[in-house]
Amino acid sequence: MTGRRLLSVVLTIVAVMVLRRWSCQAADSSYAGQGDEHLLRGQFEEAIADYDAAIRLQPDDAEAFVGRGSAHLALDRYKEAVPDFSEAIRLQPDDTDAYIGRGSSYLYLDENKKAIADFSEAIRLQPEDADFYHIRGLAYVHIGLYKRANADFDKAISLDPDSAELVSSIESIRRELRDR
Repeated sequence: MTGRRLLSVVLTIVAVMVLRRWSCQAADSSYAGQGDEHLLRGQFEEAIADYDAAIRLQPDDAEAFVGRGSAHLALDRYKEAVPDFSEAIRLQPDDTDAYIGRGSSYLYLDENKKAIADFSEAIRLQPEDADFYHIRGLAYVHIGLYKRANADFDKAISLDPDSAELVSSIESIRRELRDR
């Protein structure tokens, strides 16, 4: 599996996680709420503008920083995403989405140790989330630590054995690794 393709898989998983988070929240007419709606529709520039306004009005809104970071991440603006996710973590240190978003940004920026550290922190905060192990496993594959990747994949499957998408993704990666 090429590094670029692997990173694309990570970004796809993170995008699905973010969309799940925002789709479960009640819609509101605030700037942050409008940003959430734009994010869900894939209107990332509009989302950023709304989150900018929300942050100007409420600079301690961690979710607005996660939203803006997620929009930057979706636009491949990894260097801009990192400070937003970092500020969200400073404001709300238990926000796993911020750690996953920042870790994903670090992975694209080839700052692999920082990425693994952020994914590990998300796991520490929420150890029953299969997606977090899946993402960290993909990061381990990216840097060639296949035994650690397999351990994370096994844990992800044990936590969510009924997720056909998760199992299929991991089996596909394992097949590609065997074919190397």
